[in-house]
Amino acid sequence: MMAQEFRVKAENGELPIDGHDLVLRIAYIYTVEYMFDDGVFDTVHKLHTRGWSFGQGDLKFNRYAS
Repeated sequence: MMAQEFRVKAENGELPIDGHDLVLRIAYIYTVEYMFDDGVFDTVHKLHTRGWSFGQGDLKFNRYAS
């Protein structure tokens, strides 16, 4: 699936962002698309607006159970 199709499906909820690799993929797509705007800050805002994050809520990808 191409980047634009992936982004559209993810934003429409057709493709659940429920794994670390999927968050990384959408983050990369946002960073490339908005590289000349606010760059990484815009990317983080877009992820958080949709409830996608690293290590928060149900998306605790970078956490290990101790």
